[in-house]
Amino acid sequence: MTPENTATRWEIIGSGRIEPLPAQQAAKSIPAPILTILANRGITDPEEICKFLHPTLEQLPPPQLLMGMDRAVAILVEAREKRSPVLIHGDYDADGITATALLVKFFREIDLPVYHHLPDRISEGYGLNLESLPTLRNRPGIAEHPTPILLTVDCGITNLNEIAAAKALGFRVIITDHHQPGHELPDAEAIINPHQPGCPFPFRDLAGVGVAFYLAAGVRAELVRLGAWTKNEQPNLKKYLDLVAIGTVADMVPLRGANRILVKIGLAVINQSPGPGLKAMLVQIGQGLGKVTSETIAFQLAPRLNAAGRTGSAEQALQVLLAEEEISAGILAQSLGQANQMRKELSEVMYQEARIQAESQINAGRLVLVVAGEGWYQGIAGLVANKLAREFRRPAVVLALDMEGMAHGSVRSVGNFDILACLRDCSASLDKYGGHRAAAGVTLSSDKVAEFQTKLAESVAGSINPVDLEPRLDIDILADPGEIMQEVICNYLQQLEPYGTGNPEPIFCCHQQGVNLSEVRKVGADSLRFRIMGNGKGIAGIGFGMSAWASVAERAPLRLAYKVIFNNYRGSGQWEIRVEDVKITA
Repeated sequence: MTPENTATRWEIIGSGRIEPLPAQQAAKSIPAPILTILANRGITDPEEICKFLHPTLEQLPPPQLLMGMDRAVAILVEAREKRSPVLIHGDYDADGITATALLVKFFREIDLPVYHHLPDRISEGYGLNLESLPTLRNRPGIAEHPTPILLTVDCGITNLNEIAAAKALGFRVIITDHHQPGHELPDAEAIINPHQPGCPFPFRDLAGVGVAFYLAAGVRAELVRLGAWTKNEQPNLKKYLDLVAIGTVADMVPLRGANRILVKIGLAVINQSPGPGLKAMLVQIGQGLGKVTSETIAFQLAPRLNAAGRTGSAEQALQVLLAEEEISAGILAQSLGQANQMRKELSEVMYQEARIQAESQINAGRLVLVVAGEGWYQGIAGLVANKLAREFRRPAVVLALDMEGMAHGSVRSVGNFDILACLRDCSASLDKYGGHRAAAGVTLSSDKVAEFQTKLAESVAGSINPVDLEPRLDIDILADPGEIMQEVICNYLQQLEPYGTGNPEPIFCCHQQGVNLSEVRKVGADSLRFRIMGNGKGIAGIGFGMSAWASVAERAPLRLAYKVIFNNYRGSGQWEIRVEDVKITA
């Protein structure tokens, strides 16, 4: 059977032509394709281009520009002098875990008494929990002090009642968060959040771990000013950037501005001198030093950290990151790997059950999927919803029904469709909901699931654009591999890394006439290896899931949408292309 063109729509960004804009003429030494890629990301000013390609820590905005920094620093410096304990309240995802680990390590280094708490996803939920606060206040080491400090990371900005309760228990509260605040801010002693009104910090999109890093930098600067150490003796915060890189990539915040700097240099730290826990995790996944990329974080490290909070306790992941010697780090990393394997198995079983319901709803013409099951694991719901949304190109809701008659679920959208607006239309059927346009969480009574399903279907049908349901591939440049696969261009492509949200890996596509593939051979279960001639030499290529195209490729040219990658397999590195999609030439 001859393959047919996929339904994926190729969308050319800008003109798709390889030509620099007039404003980029000062960067003439940079290859035109690189300038075009940068322009597609809104980077055209020569100075900004230089900063993007050569990020340094000196380019970071100073901590003092974050509103609330001075007050938070003063409280923590005083706590260090008076030996007042600090309780760090984190979150159960990779961002919250790395932020907690960073500040625990830093406070230990500067001899500030520190404790921590990561909430249980099921029993406590996200953020501070009213029922848990008295227990935290009575913890040994905290109970004895009249005014301990409660410091939130990656949470707290919407916990008005919980912060008030914490203060009533005698806590002094510092909030560090990066989520959008509500109409009213909590009554805390200090709030550090670049999204709070009036904050002059020039970059709003820090992850929770990025805000935590800035707090550490602010405290260090003040202690240096007070004479605690000379500049040569002060703690080196660069060693914590491995944690910042992991949490930032995992939380999918834009890898631009300060985030790009933190992740770029954090990746260098990971590849040169990772801590014992992180080093043990890399051994677990078979990743050698010097080869870790943002993709390694996104698809291997972050899922392992998140797995602990999904299937058990996030404390398990935190202890890996806090490990100080190799033997214990290896044991902890192995345990984390087991939790990740359990996560995979649970999500696969749950996905297969959810998929049966989803197919039935697709056959009925539903534009949004709402699936529910007893015994489903609440911590896995988001993973399953994301997988359903990608496969069926529909917004998806996955609800776990508990024994108390409640449904707890995760929501994922597609394209640019605002699913949160639709949830607002259904708010009368929901006990709780929240999130953003692409992802959200919901809680409702089990007996209202059918009502919610109907209302959500009506809201989505009335507002979704059919284009949002079409698979789409954004193309940076219209160019055959021979035009791109040049050493100088490939070297600059490495400088564009790290890739991720806000800085996607560039995708190219062949001209209309396509290219001829040679030395075509099947590899693995469903993939192709091949070569293309360009610039007088053969260019290696791989197409995952492309085996059905083998016979066509031998007879006629094909149009390829592709990425340029450096394949370092078994230490023999070479540049090659990786096919993202393929079409028959017209």
